This record gives sequence, C-alpha cells and structure tokens, in this order.
Amino acid sequence: MRDVLQFNATITMCKYYSPDSCWGSYLFSTEDDIPKYTTQTKSVFNPDVDESLKFSCLCGKMQELVVGGKYTVKATYNFDKRYG
Repeated sequence: MRDVLQFNATITMCKYYSPDSCWGSYLFSTEDDIPKYTTQTKSVFNPDVDESLKFSCLCGKMQELVVGGKYTVKATYNFDKRYG
C-alpha cells in the first residue's frame, strides 16, 4: 500500500472536471513537502516570485474544487507512465 500524503494546497488552475463522474485534474501550489513538484525562479521579468512554493497536479475522484481555494489534501503519489 502506498503512503497517504497530507498537505495544504491552493488551487491555481482547473485542467478538467466532470460533475458526472466526479473526476478532476487540478494544478496547485503548496509550501509543504511533496514528492514530485516544479518551482518558479526569479527573473528580470518576474522578480516577485515566491521561490518557496512548489507546484504539481492533483488528479482523481474528488469534489469540484475552486480556483484560489485553499484545501487540506490527503492523497497518494502516483506517477502515470502515459501522462507523467
């Protein structure tokens, strides 16, 4: 059995959500430790970036989430060979 991760997430974008199946795919940011993520870096064009934020994707059966909403998430990490 895989470990269940618990972290706080702020939804940054809804990629897909189906109310019929309750399956969704959302992008989120967090300051908590998660296994796979990307970060932003400061640049001349974007000097106000918070480099402590980690970004990743949350996919699966769930309630519909609100962009900008803050949630406590319990999830398992899964790397999909087809979609990454």
